[in-house]
Amino acid sequence: MALSFTYPTNLPAGSTSPNMDFHFGEGSHYYRSSNISFNIDVTYLPNNSPNIQHIFRQLVDEWDDAVGDTATISNRFMHRAYQHIIGLGPNAVPLLLRELEREPNYWFWALAAITRENPVHSGASFDEAVEAWLDWGRKKGMI
Repeated sequence: MALSFTYPTNLPAGSTSPNMDFHFGEGSHYYRSSNISFNIDVTYLPNNSPNIQHIFRQLVDEWDDAVGDTATISNRFMHRAYQHIIGLGPNAVPLLLRELEREPNYWFWALAAITRENPVHSGASFDEAVEAWLDWGRKKGMI
């Protein structure tokens, strides 16, 4: 099956792509006379965009409102907003560290998932984990 995938690559920051087209079948040994197309909007955000800070804040508030102090650890980490924060990638790390400094919470999993590092020693308390990540962030010049 043949697949063609086209999209514009020279979009300005913050813009969306209204026409990302996928076409199946054309020129294929298994070609049937049909056209299948998908239109997908994709937002392009530059590094350190104010939009990332805004999105991050919305996700933190959503996550905090949803899980509060009553959620199990696994429910905290698997919540949709928490997963979306991880999906923000490396640009979220300084934001997570500042949030951890401002109001300590369970950001360790997200930090480890994004950075692929874990400065927290085995058996550390919550406060020790917070301090280990903040020390890590200071050494890296992120806070």
